[in-house]
Amino acid sequence: MKRPPSSLPATSTRWRPALELAIVTTTLTLAITGWHNPARPILALIFVFTMPGLSIARLCRFGTIAIELTIGVALSVSIATVGAQCLLWFHAWNPAAYVIGVSALTIPMLTCEILTAHGPSTTQRYRAIEGAPT
Repeated sequence: MKRPPSSLPATSTRWRPALELAIVTTTLTLAITGWHNPARPILALIFVFTMPGLSIARLCRFGTIAIELTIGVALSVSIATVGAQCLLWFHAWNPAAYVIGVSALTIPMLTCEILTAHGPSTTQRYRAIEGAPT
């Protein structure tokens, strides 16, 4: 029986963390240099609302891409909200500083994900060995 695409292992490929790392470094470069172009707000929104949470969710190995994306986006929105509140409370509103700070936390997680090869989760190994239903 063929599985639906959303039930495939979330860590089955390395291209996703590599693509995310490219988006993070591009957004970081644009924030540091202050270079304004039409792609900057789009990259910033993609970065703020997806990258920090996805890098954390992938390290937790939830097992499916759908769960990973849902939790990753929710974590990213939470991180963005807390970060914005902290910047406002400390009277230090600077979106570029937020991007630099979150990038400094996201880049090591994505780099570790690219450098280390993760196999299937424990649940997936059990299902494969025991022939348990999926």
